[in-house]
Amino acid sequence: MRSIAIFFGSFVFCLIASLAEAGWMTALMRDMNRSHNRNHCWPQPFNLMDRQAVIMPFGLMVQNGWQKRNTIGRRYYQMETGQLNEAGKRHVRSIMTQQPRHPILYVQPAGTERETSERLESARRAAEQYATGREAFQVVLVPIEESFSSVPPDAPSHTWESNGPSQREPVGRPIENLGKP
Repeated sequence: MRSIAIFFGSFVFCLIASLAEAGWMTALMRDMNRSHNRNHCWPQPFNLMDRQAVIMPFGLMVQNGWQKRNTIGRRYYQMETGQLNEAGKRHVRSIMTQQPRHPILYVQPAGTERETSERLESARRAAEQYATGREAFQVVLVPIEESFSSVPPDAPSHTWESNGPSQREPVGRPIENLGKP
């Protein structure tokens, strides 16, 4: 009887040893151990990815805000010469003196290549004038779809203090009540 127990004991030992050398058993145990540890420290491995996903839009908004603030649009240029007017020079001076690190001037393109190059050169000269001993600055041409304009080019010019009739309702047509008392 004792010999049968020794035989079965050695058989089980050899079987376990051969399974341990197989590799799939170790991989299974390693995966189970990793899953167990991941479940016990669950939110920590994923917090960094969640934080980055939440913070990323704010970084883009800040970048777009600086671009809008530093854009030199068509209203800052003289139409005849393509040179900066006084408002444009003041805007470039404020960008060069009040910006934190590396000032970037964004220039909106004009109708033709020649006018656009004149705008870029005028902005570059003004930035060099106000760049007293600072780091390098950049003058970048903003593509049309990324440029910000405060007033659309086809918007009518009007004043809000107008005493005349509004453009929405013609003169002589009574205002309808629409069932309100």
